[in-house]
Amino acid sequence: MKLAYLLDTFPSNSETFLAREIEALRRRGLEIDIFAFHAGEGATEIPQSWAEKLSPRRWQSVGRHLDLSGFDHVHAGWANHLALVAQSAAKRTNIPWSFSAHARDLWVEGGDLKAKLASAKFATSCTLAGTRELQKFGSNVIYAPHGLELNHYKFKPWKPRERVHIVGVGRLVEKKGWFDAYEAVSHLDESLNPVLDGKAHARLVLVGDGPLFGLLQKRDYPLYKDSILRLHGALPHAQTIKVMRRCDCLILPSRRTSEGDRDGLANVLLEAAALGLPIVTTNAGSASDFVDETTGIMVEAGDVNALTSALTRIFSEPEQTKQRCELARRRVEERFDVDRNIEVLERLFRDQRV
Repeated sequence: MKLAYLLDTFPSNSETFLAREIEALRRRGLEIDIFAFHAGEGATEIPQSWAEKLSPRRWQSVGRHLDLSGFDHVHAGWANHLALVAQSAAKRTNIPWSFSAHARDLWVEGGDLKAKLASAKFATSCTLAGTRELQKFGSNVIYAPHGLELNHYKFKPWKPRERVHIVGVGRLVEKKGWFDAYEAVSHLDESLNPVLDGKAHARLVLVGDGPLFGLLQKRDYPLYKDSILRLHGALPHAQTIKVMRRCDCLILPSRRTSEGDRDGLANVLLEAAALGLPIVTTNAGSASDFVDETTGIMVEAGDVNALTSALTRIFSEPEQTKQRCELARRRVEERFDVDRNIEVLERLFRDQRV
């Protein structure tokens, strides 16, 4: 079976879950060609010159130019304009099409989801909330969570250290809440000193790039010994994992934005759990698909004091933290193994009854 996978950017440091998904499908015998507007190695470029106007019609025009002769199915990796391209290309070639929904592409950029679902063979969402939202517009919606190649994530038993490094990984955008993380960590020494005999030394390490880089950089003084913030910028996935291994806790203080944007189940939560890092996050997105009181600490979005208290608990309750880390790794193994979870998509693609 031959699939055309439509993406905006490939490869992408911030969308490694899509690469894992595609490789897992290939291991199961599906032939996949990737088409992307920003195409690097492993993808065929979709010329943006085909689209002349910033409107839905623009993206449908792109699809009408895309020749997918010889393919059995076309799948859009996102529910936004890429779904319109896939829809139009499928109509031209007379093959089935489908799309996946994640976060912003669903909650902000989804457009006419009812119309998309009416002509799509199926749609999937990687979160429970996203699945419920899509099901308001059509019945052909399937929950299909992402997963990890667990042999790439060696679990390391957790133990506290006096030099505390809190890591955050993700795009530097409003919904990630990095300024809340900065404020929480800036108060952490004061909270931990009574616990660590005055020897606390907390730092926030951020990996990622985006429109807020400049604002965060104003708080980053790497030449000063007592700098609270270390900004790495965007890193390849393998280097990101190395940075995470050197840290003591993962923080993801997500928020919901005024336009409705929110996190899905951020894959970095699964990666942190697989590595053995304790997790502090918020209730703004779909972290609850994975995180509960047994696998991490979740607080109210936007509550900096609660974030500081949660981080303090991580280091002041080492036995409880170690237990949560062990249970979190077990949950990843049971529910978020990519080779097991990919069975859902494989079945949907192979069943070509429309």
